[in-house]
Amino acid sequence: MKTKKLKSRFIRCLCTAFALILCIQSFGGFASASNTVTFSEEETAFINAVEGSASAGKINHWGAWNNAVSLQSQGNYQGAIAGYRKAAPYFKKEGSTNMALLFQHLGECYVALSDYRNGAICYKRSSYYWSLVQGQEETARYYNNIAKSLETDVRLYLKTTDARFNKTKFFGAPNENKNGILLGTTYNSDTSALTGVKHALELQYFNYGTDLKKYEDFFKTAKETNTMLQIALQPTSGLSSVQNDSYLVEQAKYLQSTGCRILLRFANEMNDQTCPWYTADYNQYIEKFRIVSQVFKTHAPSVGIVWAPNFYPDDTIDLYYPGDEYVDYVGLSVYKEYVPETDPLGQGVDRGRWSNILDRVYDTYGSRKPIIVSESGCSYFSVKKQTDITDFAVKQMKDYYTYLPIKYPNLKMAVLFDREDAGGRQFLLSRNSAVLKAYKSGITSSPRFISDPSSQPPAVYYSELENWYTVPAAKVELCSYISEPLNLVDYVIYTVNGVPTTSYSIPYTVSADFSAQAGKTVTVNVQAFRNDMVVSQETFYLQVTQ
Repeated sequence: MKTKKLKSRFIRCLCTAFALILCIQSFGGFASASNTVTFSEEETAFINAVEGSASAGKINHWGAWNNAVSLQSQGNYQGAIAGYRKAAPYFKKEGSTNMALLFQHLGECYVALSDYRNGAICYKRSSYYWSLVQGQEETARYYNNIAKSLETDVRLYLKTTDARFNKTKFFGAPNENKNGILLGTTYNSDTSALTGVKHALELQYFNYGTDLKKYEDFFKTAKETNTMLQIALQPTSGLSSVQNDSYLVEQAKYLQSTGCRILLRFANEMNDQTCPWYTADYNQYIEKFRIVSQVFKTHAPSVGIVWAPNFYPDDTIDLYYPGDEYVDYVGLSVYKEYVPETDPLGQGVDRGRWSNILDRVYDTYGSRKPIIVSESGCSYFSVKKQTDITDFAVKQMKDYYTYLPIKYPNLKMAVLFDREDAGGRQFLLSRNSAVLKAYKSGITSSPRFISDPSSQPPAVYYSELENWYTVPAAKVELCSYISEPLNLVDYVIYTVNGVPTTSYSIPYTVSADFSAQAGKTVTVNVQAFRNDMVVSQETFYLQVTQ
């Protein structure tokens, strides 16, 4: 059926949407998300209810639309939703653009009512319809990212000493610790002294072309102090300077001869366009990385080879992967800044969370390679606003170090960038007592953080639970990772087989006794609250082992 002309008010809405397209590039990461939109069973049921076949007889669906727009502008969001839903089945016959705008408005209304789950579905559906309109791929990505910012989720974890539930793998990479997360920092920092916790891994940067033999004392000290080194070898003159030549061979032989435990991180953050060695020709990068890897594997087999992109932009990361045979470790630079201006809802809220920044890379590579945080930091000073943001940094720091040992069983090392950034960002622990306290508290909160790569931490394991996963017939602890749009949760209630227990602080740990449930199924309902209202929830059905 041919699409009818949009009426005047609808045209104004369309113009507004098209104007929005012009500023999408300013949202950086929001425009880089995948354009693939899929829907769960729950989401499909909601969409079908909205788009269901029209009732018998004709209605003035344009009148319903105009009235809904008016009600929305007056703050009557429930009335507006009813109007949009009334018009939806008829709009569906008139084209994808109409439906994209209709679901956009529905999403706005649900969000205004704090119904983030349905709001997320509507924005996701809007993204889907925009993807069907020629030339609107960026618009589709934009609304898909709004949907992602609204999604709620509950991840449930079992904390136990039962080795059957140990999810940590040992990959056999050079210098890999079998369990725990080895703490690291930048070379010549006072992180260990400030925290009273030894950081047995140090990060140091060298330009490609530097003769490492000139730094004999540096390597000698590392050997004497049993310090592992992460050498960032950076081709600041460009990738063309990297050749399979005598320089590269001699550096490999020298590092092998030092007797130090070394990780080599070549051309880190290669996906970041600000790097001097950045190239859009990822095949060239892969070629150079493979050259370096092969030379070191031949002449320095004790050196672990690290491939380490930057956390942003994440949509090109995989293009630069050299291949499993050339990579011993997958690393990531993970930094957090205060960026409320990138709020996809335009409410001036930084919805980012440092503790989920590893998800993208971990989900892709964590089952086949040991993962390391090759460098990281959360700035306590906003360069853009020129203001102190200590409270923000402390909250992010606490959240990040609480969940690293819970969410990522194959995370083997975590390096803190304890320097002042050249761009004005502030990471130095020595200049901020509150951030220092938060960091120290974080790295001492879990036995999985270790200072000696040869030691074994206490047998404490975290296992993410999904429906029908098994749990031991014993007294255990449960904890959770809660996602919701504001990242503000006051407390969490776990109801285990009808019995509620409340936890008030991350990681929302509670005790559960499954001793009498051997061979049975237990039901665990997890509800997260803010202002005594549920903001995220999930029910899990777990099988108790005999």
